[in-house]
Amino acid sequence: MCGLMLVAFSAAKAGKLLKTEKAVKRLNYSAGGIMMGAGIYLAASR
Repeated sequence: MCGLMLVAFSAAKAGKLLKTEKAVKRLNYSAGGIMMGAGIYLAASR
């Protein structure tokens, strides 16, 4: 139950933080960098 409350609290906090276009753009760049890193790791591990 505490875990679900933590997820709900985090989602509410993220919703408030992502109101600006600058914050959304920063999140997109971060997520893209993580995905690129994962792709490079997977390609190098073969």
